[in-house]
Amino acid sequence: MTTPVTSIVDTNLVLVANGQHQGVSLCCVAVCSLRLQAIMQQERIALDDSFRILNEYQHKTQPKRGNRPGDAFVWALRNNANSAKCDLVPLQEQPDRRFKSFPDDSDLVNFDAPDRMFVAVAAVHPAHPPHATFSRIKIPNILQHVIVRGIKKRGIFAGDDHRDDFVAGSGVTVA
Repeated sequence: MTTPVTSIVDTNLVLVANGQHQGVSLCCVAVCSLRLQAIMQQERIALDDSFRILNEYQHKTQPKRGNRPGDAFVWALRNNANSAKCDLVPLQEQPDRRFKSFPDDSDLVNFDAPDRMFVAVAAVHPAHPPHATFSRIKIPNILQHVIVRGIKKRGIFAGDDHRDDFVAGSGVTVA
């Protein structure tokens, strides 16, 4: 029996699955929906133990009323205490970087503050699981600095040329 893959799910993946990102094709919506389904059925997630990530999911979706694929990711709420489906890791706040486990690197000073929690969870988790996300732009140089420091990014990317099927649903580790 193989150990299920553990991922960190960026809110953008949830929002695209819900069709909440403007300019995203139906193909991208479908790919992100399938990715969330795979995570819920066959994989595990890592979250912070203060529920910052869960709170963001709840704030940006309609988990009680919605019937969109991202809303169905309320699965994370139901499974956050299930160690077979979820790892909760502690994050320590840090004034300059927001989180102590976020890399202390001058090249990352402009890294999006709200997204630092996902990178911090990956850094503090013992397996350093990949950060599953969706991006409509090419991987920025700033992300390369994070990857070099040992944090993997598994993504579904639709580049500027609108190649919406860049990754056929399963994600890819960018290194």
